[in-house]
Amino acid sequence: MSTKTRILVVDDDVDIRELLESILRAHGYEVTRAGSGAAALDLLRAGLKPCLVLVDLEMPLMSGGDLAAEMARDEALKDIPVVLTSASREQLDRFQRSLSTLEKPFLFERLMEIVREHCSPVTQQ
Repeated sequence: MSTKTRILVVDDDVDIRELLESILRAHGYEVTRAGSGAAALDLLRAGLKPCLVLVDLEMPLMSGGDLAAEMARDEALKDIPVVLTSASREQLDRFQRSLSTLEKPFLFERLMEIVREHCSPVTQQ
C-alpha cells in the first residue's frame, strides 16, 4: 500500500475530511481518510505509506500531536511527513519548530503548496 500520491487525511470532523478529500482528488491525489489519530495509526502500522499525513491537532482519544509523536518513535513511520491542522494559531505555534502546520480555514494555495512539497506531481487528465 505505498504510493507517492496518496495522502492520509485525519480529522474527527467528517465535513473537513470530505472537503479535503474532494479538493485533493480533484487534483489527482489518492486519499485515505481516518476519523481519529488511533485509526490513522492503525492504518499506518498495517502498511499504508502515504506521501503526507494531514492531521487535525485537536481530536478525542489521540490528538494530532500524539499521532505525530507515535509516528516519530516508529522506525517504519518516522520519515512520513506530518502536517498539523487547527483553527487555533496558538495551538499550532507550540509545534512549529518540529512539524509543519496549516491553519484552518485553509488557504487553498497554501494547502496545495504543502502537498506539492511532499508528494509527487499528478498529471491532470
